[in-house]
Amino acid sequence: MNALTTAIYNVLVNDSALAAMLSTYNGAPAVISADPVPQDVARPYVVIDGALHDEPWGGKVEEVSGREIHLDIRMYVDWSGSSKLVEDIAARVRVLLHMVRIAVAGYATIIARCIAGPLKVPTSPLIEGRMLTFQWVLN
Repeated sequence: MNALTTAIYNVLVNDSALAAMLSTYNGAPAVISADPVPQDVARPYVVIDGALHDEPWGGKVEEVSGREIHLDIRMYVDWSGSSKLVEDIAARVRVLLHMVRIAVAGYATIIARCIAGPLKVPTSPLIEGRMLTFQWVLN
């Protein structure tokens, strides 16, 4: 995992309210930083997806001091006839990361905000998904 993914992972797995809504994987709340998700992960789970946008800034290429990163965080549950659980998970992830400065090794967080979502994620009829897109500006 890169430094931002590690920081996001640590925030999510260490929140007891979110952990109570997720299954467990390898002895921790099911927050996955791999895509595709391993087949043995039970739903509900959260996926930290790779960066959609990762742009260096702050000087010449050799002197770059910061990064602007956009990435998606997705959540999936088994379809139960209600969207409550997946919406509750998305809301909790947003609370934990939107406008919150998280500790990212090697950087200071300048901006951390949810810029889209929760949006429905296309899935099979037996799975329901949501997605939040976040923007981090790190220096």
